[in-house]
Amino acid sequence: MADILDYLDWYGDVPLEAVPFNEVDNVVLAQLSYCALEGVVPTVAEGGTVTMAEAAERFLEVNGKEQIYGWAGVVSPYTVLLPQKLAAGRRFRDARLGRLHARLDARSGEQLCVFHVGLSDGSTYVTFRGTDDTVVGWREDFEMTYDVVPSQTDAATYLDVTCGDVPAPIMVGGHSKGGNLAVYGAAMCGEAVRGKVSVIWNNDGPGFDPEVLPEESIAPVRDRIRTYVPEFDVVGQLLSVGEPTKVVASDERGVMQHSALSWQVLGPSFVESPGILPEARAVNRAFDSWLDSADREKRRHVFTAFFDSLQDVGVEGLSDLMSGDPEIVAGVTARIAGAEPEVRDYIMDLLGVLASGYMQTRVSQAAQATTETVHQLLGGGAALGGEPVFDETGPLDPAEMRRYQRYIGRKRTLDNARRWLGLDRPAVRAVLGAAAGTAVGVLLFKALRRR
Repeated sequence: MADILDYLDWYGDVPLEAVPFNEVDNVVLAQLSYCALEGVVPTVAEGGTVTMAEAAERFLEVNGKEQIYGWAGVVSPYTVLLPQKLAAGRRFRDARLGRLHARLDARSGEQLCVFHVGLSDGSTYVTFRGTDDTVVGWREDFEMTYDVVPSQTDAATYLDVTCGDVPAPIMVGGHSKGGNLAVYGAAMCGEAVRGKVSVIWNNDGPGFDPEVLPEESIAPVRDRIRTYVPEFDVVGQLLSVGEPTKVVASDERGVMQHSALSWQVLGPSFVESPGILPEARAVNRAFDSWLDSADREKRRHVFTAFFDSLQDVGVEGLSDLMSGDPEIVAGVTARIAGAEPEVRDYIMDLLGVLASGYMQTRVSQAAQATTETVHQLLGGGAALGGEPVFDETGPLDPAEMRRYQRYIGRKRTLDNARRWLGLDRPAVRAVLGAAAGTAVGVLLFKALRRR
């Protein structure tokens, strides 16, 4: 089967005048927003535009291969190849990118990045970035369950400020939280701009709590919303905005199907799946039950306590949390274990729900990483090899990127293993005891859910 990168190999040189803009093109541009184009695409204040070809060249110049290859990405590491792919063919090479607005503010709890893509058929696609690796972004996701968040109100303001002079048709879209922002922005912006919006592309984005955004607020744009979700859909079913336009086949498993680069493509369309899998619906029912058991104020209290604890121990991104660093493991588990009982119980319940969808895709990978680490430790780390050398004169190379990411992954695992072994016995017992307590809580929760 094929994905959106294969699609660009097939259709990248086919102009929009020959094959009109379609659902796959939409996901391509939604994914493009995940690339770090800050400093590449002109901002709203700077004015002006760059072509996709110019942006691809500047993207590599500004960031360099090592930094680009090091962005593992919450969605997919292959996302960083998109600027180069888009610049290679007539379909998007001359598209004009501009009016970028980016904000990452831990104080206000906002993570937002959005810009315009002017297409050769006269339309404009406004692409909203979804959740990135930052704790600020993930915190804002959970805050959506009980309140309107800063990035949502700014999405509507952004459309009003930047689209007033843009001719119709305007498309707005995004993946994950970006899809949510596209829907919210189009629904809540002024009528002058909203009337020019032809399509709202919601690619596996969560919905809205009706107490936060009533149905009547979405009603004026509902018939323009196009929603695409994978067959193991969790994110897109959270506070869902309605039935999906299409359930898409994926070559990933479990919640990792959230990555739109895993969605399967045939020609200018996604491969349709018969429906959302029963296992995914079970996870969604468990999460809905968790939400129903907590009113808005209780959710606020629990999530504030949880994310404050992450920031207290220096966790800035999801990659930090998943790194296995013993100090982070110790800090987070100690704070969960030491939280007030109600907060701890709700966090444990939530971790149990998330684990039921996540663990099925990661247990074998963790086991493989552990085996490799043991072999490296026994061999004195010689298996790690030297740091990769890049051909800085050449284009981005998927094989080169894979080699670098394997090296970084092995190095991080080996460093953490050595740090664990360097702890004294009381410290190891304390960390493992807290971690075991958390793990047992999750396992008990899952067992009770099955009964």
